[in-house]
Amino acid sequence: MIRLLPALALALLLTAASLTVPVHAAKKDDGPATDVERGAKAFLKQTEQVRKDLKKSDKYEEIKGEDRAKVLATLDRMDRTMSGVESVDQLSENQRLDLYNDQELVNALLTQAREDSRQVCQRVKTVGSNMARLKCETVAERQRRIARESAEINRRLEAGRNGDNVARQIREGGG
Repeated sequence: MIRLLPALALALLLTAASLTVPVHAAKKDDGPATDVERGAKAFLKQTEQVRKDLKKSDKYEEIKGEDRAKVLATLDRMDRTMSGVESVDQLSENQRLDLYNDQELVNALLTQAREDSRQVCQRVKTVGSNMARLKCETVAERQRRIARESAEINRRLEAGRNGDNVARQIREGGG
């Protein structure tokens, strides 16, 4: 009977997980956060918007502190490079290379943060009920929840195995 409990718990969890039906996902990716090819004025507008979104919006809610600091420092460096020019064509080859590398770094960090911050909603049916409820969480929250649940299942399975070993040792007179 003790061996059946972890297996039963796992089966119930998997059954509950299979009852979720995705309802809503955020809008498609709206392109890179920064694009220096649009010119200095457009670029400055973009960086201003990124800074606002980092402060007040939930668009980049899941960005980590160190990545946030890296993005802001890189945007400052890019702003300095673009100041006084109308186009990237006016920059030296080394400046353009540094600028494009900085742009790739910023866009990669912000794209990942935006994806992690995307809200996903599901209709979830509780086991034993026909009533569905709406459950919303960010992609990152969902990943953390799944990792926690997996760790808990593994912990319980291991505890069940260890319990069987103790019982066997007692039966065999070793404990």
